Amino acid sequence: MIYLCPFCGDQLGQELRDGVPDCSHCHRVFNSSKYHQLLAASWVMRKCPQADVEQLAHSTKLSSEDALFVYTWVGQELYTHDDFQAHLKKLGVSAKIVP
Repeated sequence: MIYLCPFCGDQLGQELRDGVPDCSHCHRVFNSSKYHQLLAASWVMRKCPQADVEQLAHSTKLSSEDALFVYTWVGQELYTHDDFQAHLKKLGVSAKIVP
């Protein structure tokens, strides 16, 4: 579930489970892929730095493993948005929607 824009961190008008919306703030188009879910979760982590892995997983509906990944790199290693985005690309996390 994505409720913050993966690119600017602005609140979306409606939560995204599946599909291709755009952000009313930065006007970027994105989809519900793992890549965009992780980017959106990184904004959640930045906006709620006191959150633990379980809280992050619960609020974003990520798996425990994905929440731990975001928590580690953004919450503990303090990756910026650009650093985290580059890290995801380096790891080969795809922005394509996989059924």
